[in-house]
Amino acid sequence: GVVKIFPGSPLAQKAMGAEVSVLTALGDDPSLPVPRFVGIGEYAHENGDLWHLLVMTRIEGSDWLSADPAKPEKRALAGALGEVLKRVHAITPEGPLADWPVDHWAVDRGAAMSSVPGRLAAQAADFVAEIATLPPDPVFVHGDLMALHVFVDGDTLTGIIDWGDALVADRPYELAKLHLDLFEADKALLRRFLGAYGWPKDAAFAQRCLAQAFLRQAHCVAQHGRCDVFHKLPGLVAMDDLPDLNALADRLFRV
Repeated sequence: GVVKIFPGSPLAQKAMGAEVSVLTALGDDPSLPVPRFVGIGEYAHENGDLWHLLVMTRIEGSDWLSADPAKPEKRALAGALGEVLKRVHAITPEGPLADWPVDHWAVDRGAAMSSVPGRLAAQAADFVAEIATLPPDPVFVHGDLMALHVFVDGDTLTGIIDWGDALVADRPYELAKLHLDLFEADKALLRRFLGAYGWPKDAAFAQRCLAQAFLRQAHCVAQHGRCDVFHKLPGLVAMDDLPDLNALADRLFRV
């Protein structure tokens, strides 16, 4: 098995509560490739705080980053992720989940700390507010599908770990880390994922995705002080020629 240690801070306890809630709910479907909840424990840390332990089963394979799948394997894995996440998004866990309310200032601060060019980042808060007027599509999401949290063995998806950031959010929130980190903005992988999922898209799909990526950035900064959901983009996508965030949304997410 695996033991995950949570310090005594309120933030860490909140994350552990969310992860226990999620793993308990996901455990109702034994075919889902996720760790199985075993139990929790606690111990007195030397600093005087009460720290907690989360015990779960081990996931086979290697994380995506270490495995570095070949292109054909990535396409198969993108499809498998689409099929799995469609099922995950239909689940409603009971108990606490992550909750990171943000306001205009938080979005603005988060965008300013990202790798998005400053003149575009300055538009983020107004852009997010405008997209927020569209009808929402709330689902339960993992929220942090980066390369270290997806485990594979060749072209087989073996597991998705680290559910402490899971929350109910607008569906495209899931694509922030999935596309901008795991897929490295590869639209061919995004198309494969969306097709396998049967993702519901409207005319504002690309704009919804970028707005949710800025919200994920704001949440991440609130959690960790510093964060950059967009950190891979300068080496992958040209951004300096873009006039506004609508154009950036199209460049990143229009499929």
